[in-house]
Amino acid sequence: MLLAGLARGLSERGRSLAALLNSLEIGEQGDVLSAPKLARQAGRLLTDPSISDGEREAAIELVAAGGGPYAEQTLLATIANQRRHQRLEATSVGALSALDRVSACRTLYADWGEQSLWFRRAVLQHSQKSPAAQLALVEALEQGIVVLLELPLEVESALRQLEGGLGVRVSEVLTSFGSVDRRAVINEYETSLTLNGDRVRGANLFKQHCLQCHTIARVGQAVGPGLEAVARKDQRELLEDILDPSRRVYPDFASYTLVTRSGKVMVGLIVAEIGGSVTLRRENAETVTVRREEIEELVATGQSLMPVGFEQRIDPQGMADLIAFLKRPDCGLLEQAP
Repeated sequence: MLLAGLARGLSERGRSLAALLNSLEIGEQGDVLSAPKLARQAGRLLTDPSISDGEREAAIELVAAGGGPYAEQTLLATIANQRRHQRLEATSVGALSALDRVSACRTLYADWGEQSLWFRRAVLQHSQKSPAAQLALVEALEQGIVVLLELPLEVESALRQLEGGLGVRVSEVLTSFGSVDRRAVINEYETSLTLNGDRVRGANLFKQHCLQCHTIARVGQAVGPGLEAVARKDQRELLEDILDPSRRVYPDFASYTLVTRSGKVMVGLIVAEIGGSVTLRRENAETVTVRREEIEELVATGQSLMPVGFEQRIDPQGMADLIAFLKRPDCGLLEQAP
């Protein structure tokens, strides 16, 4: 556990546990305590069903500290074996992304459409941990594997700050996503207003795509505005709000990009500015507090926290179903949704 913590601390300072351990000589015989040796010992621990989750997380970080093909293969195997344990899966994804191995990072986007929503979010949240992870994400965007709608705003903001050849590629691919005219999309989806919507299917869609940021019928996460009052809106207005979320942004729900002096990028709603610090509320109602002296930049994005491009995930019939649920929300339907 101590070494795993040391690995994290060194990584945050741009240093490597592997380099440190490989420079140390331990014992009377001058035995070298090397990161690869520790990594292999930690890798064997990962196959031990008797160790605790905390010990397993520490072992994952020590495997990653060893670097190289062994770490890549072991972490990929660990991810495959932890599909039902979200925290360990996320730890493994983060460790793999930080290896800075392009082959490993590309593997994370294989069979993307078949992966769980939790797994995809973990991959995207950790996509800025190394240049290789950034490259793999840009390639996935270029190939249409990942769509703009999936990107957390802070990841999109971090990508937009990339320079050089990769920065040019980011600009081109994000421009291609943003070139869709919102009015044309709304006109295309007007047909949904003439279709009969199914509230059960609409509840399933709301739970899948909206519940992590909105509350309705007293269920959900209060990141964006509560949707209890949307039932009073007409269908056309709801359609426009969904497909063009930045058309009307209320000041309390305008998003901000915060960049720390260490280069970390976060996007969210400012919910508090107290005692020389700023608190942001992000997706899933997670809050993060940053002291003023650690902030390099804090600017309003001029956009809603809700990303554009929802039409990439839903067809006109699905839109009719979602609007039908929003007009008559029911927490019972949400509880029954898979």
